[in-house]
Amino acid sequence: MNARKLIIFEHDSALGSAPAHKLFDLVSVKRIDQSDTAPARSFADYTVTIDDTAVPSGVRCIDKL
Repeated sequence: MNARKLIIFEHDSALGSAPAHKLFDLVSVKRIDQSDTAPARSFADYTVTIDDTAVPSGVRCIDKL
């Protein structure tokens, strides 16, 4: 296995500043060619986006890799 993307949500508070499910909803993974019916075979067939504008206050989003 090989890591391709690492997204870190850093909270100001030790107890967390936002629930995890709301942070996970900020990450979107979509197939680049939606019209292709063949199975995707590599990471390059997908695009990963993060909605940085919707990150709650008290949380910092760090995109690595």
